[in-house]
Amino acid sequence: MRIDAIDEKMLFFLKKGPAKRRELEALAPNKRIGKRRVEKFIKNQFITPTKQWGEYELGPNGKAYLNSLSSPPSSFKDPKLIKLIDMLSTEAHRAWMRLTLSGIVAKQLLFNDFDSNWPTSIIIGATKALKTVSLELICSLIKGLDIVRNLFPLYSGTPGELGVRRYKAKGQPDFEISKSRFLREIFAGFQEWKEADPKLKRKILLFIEGKKETEVEGKKVINHAYTAIVTNPETKRPTFADFIIRRSIVLNT
Repeated sequence: MRIDAIDEKMLFFLKKGPAKRRELEALAPNKRIGKRRVEKFIKNQFITPTKQWGEYELGPNGKAYLNSLSSPPSSFKDPKLIKLIDMLSTEAHRAWMRLTLSGIVAKQLLFNDFDSNWPTSIIIGATKALKTVSLELICSLIKGLDIVRNLFPLYSGTPGELGVRRYKAKGQPDFEISKSRFLREIFAGFQEWKEADPKLKRKILLFIEGKKETEVEGKKVINHAYTAIVTNPETKRPTFADFIIRRSIVLNT
């Protein structure tokens, strides 16, 4: 079966979870085209109905097709990279992805040249705004990244898991420090900032303040990670402080 850009957008949309038929049809240029594409997918087992009425998920052939795209590209000039980015549903998402990938690469290549002002990438949007999918796509595009290892759900996290924790070992007069494993990664993706404990948010400032290194208890703490944060918007106050927004690549959907 021939798959074009419209089909790929629908499949990529389903990658993050089941969706209503009307949501899939809305991804096409018009309702008539969307209806035909959905019917074609059902017929060829690219999507299958769930137990919920009017809801569909990826079928065996749809999963196989997306898996064929998921191996990391050999370089940023690889046509596969362009194809995967173009599957994102809006030009804003595609621009955010290109800038974020460039930021990750730049931080690794120029890490020793700049001590501060490293940016953070942020997506603020409602449910199904391709926030988590964008982080997962980054992990699939850059060799060595892993969705489980490089992404962290803040709603279930604890302050001790991020940033730097000081402690005093038994029998030792001075404090020692324990550093988060994310500081050693080239990329750290944090999900659901809005739901995070306030203490956890303060820990994340170490990642997003833009500095290459800080000092804790007289010991250097180096942050190698380029950081991305995705979240739903706050309802009664700004989602992020101004000083964070000013040094960030922000997509507010």
